[in-house]
Order: sequence, then C-alpha cells, then structure tokens
Amino acid sequence: MNATELADELENTYPFVGVMEIAATMLRQQQAEIEALKKEAALQRLSDFTQEVEAKYSDAWWKEVDEFNKQLKAQEK
Repeated sequence: MNATELADELENTYPFVGVMEIAATMLRQQQAEIEALKKEAALQRLSDFTQEVEAKYSDAWWKEVDEFNKQLKAQEK
C-alpha cells in the first residue's frame, strides 16, 4: 500500500473526521513528491550514464580504434 492508497482508505473509513482529511491530503502530497524524486533520480542516472558513454567513446577514442585497425591491416600484409 502506498501513501495515496492509505489516504484513500483514511478518507473512506473516517470521512467525517477533519484530521483524517488533512492527513489524507498530506499523504497524497508526499506520495506525489516521492514519485517526482524517483523520476528525477532516474533521469540523473540516465544523464550520468550518457556522459560516461560519451566520454568513453569520444572522437579521440574512435581515432584510436581507427589507428589500431590500420595497424592490424598492416600486420596482415
């Protein structure tokens, strides 16, 4: 059960108690914040990974690969 489901249960079980309505609202806000933070963290991990890949496979790296392949071909002759 997540915070939103708990909020729904509180409102359905205790519909006439003002404190429960406030608690339900707070739980829904917290759940929304949790989901937003999860998305933000996932996007940050993706950004970090992308930067690592771009750094590893930069133009300089591809030039080294080309040079290595040229050396292999020269050795085969």
